[in-house]
Amino acid sequence: MKMIVGLGNPGKKYEKTKHNVGFMTVDRLAKTYDASLKKVRLKHK
Repeated sequence: MKMIVGLGNPGKKYEKTKHNVGFMTVDRLAKTYDASLKKVRLKHK
């Protein structure tokens, strides 16, 4: 099993910007290889 992590910033402000290249890359790979995605959000304390 392999895991690919794509980092990015949440919110409409950063949607489709260089700040979310990680998110966009993972989305493209998932579509290309017909893989499922699971979003995980880390909570800060």
